[in-house]
Amino acid sequence: MIVRLHVHVPPICMIDGVHAKHFTGAGVVIHHSDSLGLIAVDRNTVAISISDIMVSFAAYPIEIPGQVIFLHPFHYFALVAYDPLTLGVGASVIRASKLLTEPALRRGDSVYLVRLIDSLHAKSRKSIVTNWQAINICSSDFPRYHAMNTEVIELDTDSDIELSGVLTDEQGRVQALWASISSQLFGCGKEGDHQFVVGIPIHLISQVLEKIISGAPGPFRLINGIRRPMPFVRLLEVEIYPTLLTEASNYGLSDRWVQALAEKDPERRQVLQIIGCFAGSKAETLCEGDMILAIDKKPITCFLDIENACQKLDHSVGSDGMLNMTIFRQGKEIDLMVGTDVRDGNGTTRMVNWCGCIVQNPHSAVRALGFLPKEGHGVYVSRLCWKSHP
Repeated sequence: MIVRLHVHVPPICMIDGVHAKHFTGAGVVIHHSDSLGLIAVDRNTVAISISDIMVSFAAYPIEIPGQVIFLHPFHYFALVAYDPLTLGVGASVIRASKLLTEPALRRGDSVYLVRLIDSLHAKSRKSIVTNWQAINICSSDFPRYHAMNTEVIELDTDSDIELSGVLTDEQGRVQALWASISSQLFGCGKEGDHQFVVGIPIHLISQVLEKIISGAPGPFRLINGIRRPMPFVRLLEVEIYPTLLTEASNYGLSDRWVQALAEKDPERRQVLQIIGCFAGSKAETLCEGDMILAIDKKPITCFLDIENACQKLDHSVGSDGMLNMTIFRQGKEIDLMVGTDVRDGNGTTRMVNWCGCIVQNPHSAVRALGFLPKEGHGVYVSRLCWKSHP
């Protein structure tokens, strides 16, 4: 079931580089029970946790409040909770969408793109998957939330239309969240905010959903009057971008590794390369330009490989949170023990507004720049407002 969210950010809470006060977008109901409803939505609709949210349901004419409970640090989606009791008799009408939990889509596959035209009507059309595109969208001047280390789905359709929704198969099972992405462009006469739409694979969202439903350990949130644990996420806090094997070979990567990576992933034929390391990250042993060849001697070719390796640490008895990585650096193959970080999905939860100066902890987009002062790095001026006087 698709819903529409109307989001208002109070002016006093313009944190984390949020660029507007009002947002509207579509989400999908991924869980609905007697005590808890959950909606998955893109970060261009729910940008920060401190927001006032109203939810309208396409299949039932009612609007109820929502609560942000999870913001993924990398994958550009948020989870919003609602109280099913506020729906009254409509609670029996609402149904959670069926999710395909495995990354099954490939180039050339047929999907149905379903989008909300208005608050009560949805429209679908058949489309073809044309590409899986690695995406790292950064803000050049004003650091804010952005997609990172994520492979998104592109279609043979009018992707410039800013209507979010879902991608489904013929049985109506959700395969991806059709998400609105926001970025900043500078130069070439295109300055300002730019928006486009892509598919975020639903298995990235279902992994978090499973942890919430099972009550995995994490920080507690009061949701609909009930204290519930929200999951932690283990991450390799570096920005990564794929490099074609042909280019990596020009940098000196051996034929043995080129062949091994190509055999592991003959469709992508790529190697992952480090763009930069987060300030304060435990992955500080990695350097810009490093190519990730393997983890535990197994070839690595995509972001999902790294995420699976990080999740494996959570299930390993006595794990110290370290990945045994093989990298290619300056013409040499090196084995390194690289640390991972555990983050929650709360986003920024504390800020101070003093005379128009909004102060907070440095959020992830700031740390992604790779530098924090050794002293006093716990303070970041998110926004400075003032009025001129005659």
